[in-house]
Amino acid sequence: MVNDFDLSTTLRQVRRASQQLTRLSGETRNRAIAVISQALRDSRDDILEANTLDLEASRGQQSWVLEGMKLTPERLEEAACHLDQLTLTPEPIGVMDQSWRTGEGDIFSRYRVPLGVIALVYEIYPEFALQGLGMGLKTANGLVLCSSHTLTHTHQVMIERLSEAAYTAGIPEGAIQVAPPDQVQLPDSDDTRLPPLLQQSRFVDLIIPCGRSSWVEALQQGSNTPVLATGLGYGYLYIDESASWQLVESLLTRGLSGETLDSRLVLQPVLLGLLMHRQWVDRHLPALIDLLSCQEIPLQADAAIAKSVSSDHHSGGLDPIHEGIDSAPLPSVRLQQVKDTNEAIQWLNKNGSLLSAGILSDSHQAISRFVQEIDTATILVNQLPLQVDYPMDVLMPCSVQKLHTRGPITLESLTTLKYVVTGQVGSRSGRV
Repeated sequence: MVNDFDLSTTLRQVRRASQQLTRLSGETRNRAIAVISQALRDSRDDILEANTLDLEASRGQQSWVLEGMKLTPERLEEAACHLDQLTLTPEPIGVMDQSWRTGEGDIFSRYRVPLGVIALVYEIYPEFALQGLGMGLKTANGLVLCSSHTLTHTHQVMIERLSEAAYTAGIPEGAIQVAPPDQVQLPDSDDTRLPPLLQQSRFVDLIIPCGRSSWVEALQQGSNTPVLATGLGYGYLYIDESASWQLVESLLTRGLSGETLDSRLVLQPVLLGLLMHRQWVDRHLPALIDLLSCQEIPLQADAAIAKSVSSDHHSGGLDPIHEGIDSAPLPSVRLQQVKDTNEAIQWLNKNGSLLSAGILSDSHQAISRFVQEIDTATILVNQLPLQVDYPMDVLMPCSVQKLHTRGPITLESLTTLKYVVTGQVGSRSGRV
């Protein structure tokens, strides 16, 4: 990183380049994304070497944070495949998605256009930058990419190699910029100054963060630039009284298997929260504890569950629930008991994840009520969040806010609307 970094100059450059990006054809942008994908594969060894340096310097971090920082050949190949798939998706820019004529003869046309300049900032999950780079170019947005201090080497090598490849393929110089970590470093509690990048509403149209929920929330609260609130993880699953043991056993066995977890990034300590109907607990808790114990995943439990579990069923005991979402040292499954569906809905709307919630049930009535009343971005019915495969043109993490976009961040999420009103000559006689 250069020590004399000038943020204002950098943002002016990316703003100018973003205007040139909008004039490029979709074919040119697709070709650039394909070149970036190949450059990622060609640079694999250098990126992994840089990532190893970052991991060695971060040995004191919690294990799940280190796992989120880690890159492997498989993860880089998956990111390259994501870029390949982007080139095959329909052109999202300049497309008229709606048109109508008024009674006065005016024609209203609505088009999808780029947001302008998007800042992608992250503290873990380097693949986020790779996905965001491809999706940003696909939607003709200028990009500013910024990592945490812990991923400096990884980030620098990745973005330098890929931006060089993009420029050789026709992307305007300056359309992809790297900002040093201190541009989004949060101040100490007694320091009221905003991080520099968070003060740039004149040049940056949207900031998309990726990291722990507490970090994302702090960025959002400390910014005068629009920040897309995002979340990582898997939320809560309510097991209704009517849910069969066969359904629960099948989903948990597949969803919490080593193969499934190895293929997914566990980016927060609470892997999954199970909220269970009291009568279901009375019938199936011992079998559930045995099943989860076989997965060798740490368990947290509320007082009601812990009281119901004898040492015969779980010799190691159950840890109490950690209230802080970022506080648990290892990924775990959280077990809680509720009286009925009504209490489950009330609890989830007050304490649950804004990211997702699910229900396992054989009752159409319970499912309908749950879907209608739960306030979250994604609702899953008789499905585990860990088993949902989002399309390749979706950026992880997911949005947990209601304005602009909610749930999976798609290509459309990185665009905005432009209205064109065409009047009819001679159609307004008699009007002032």
